[in-house]
Amino acid sequence: MTPQRTLTCWICHNQVPINECKFDEFGKPVHEKCSLERVALLNEAKATVLQAQRSEKVKSGQAA
Repeated sequence: MTPQRTLTCWICHNQVPINECKFDEFGKPVHEKCSLERVALLNEAKATVLQAQRSEKVKSGQAA
C-alpha cells in the first residue's frame, strides 16, 4: 500500500490529502471547508466595517 501524500492547510494547519486539496488565491493549500469559512468570515468583517462607516457618516451629517 502506498502512503497517501498530504499537504498542510495554511488556515487550520492540519493535513489535507493531496487528492482533496484545494488552493486559495495565493496558491496555498487549503481544505475546501476552511477556504469557504474564511471567505464568509472576511465578507462578514467587511460588512461590519461598512456599516460602522455609514453610521459615522450619519452621526457627522455626511449621509448621502
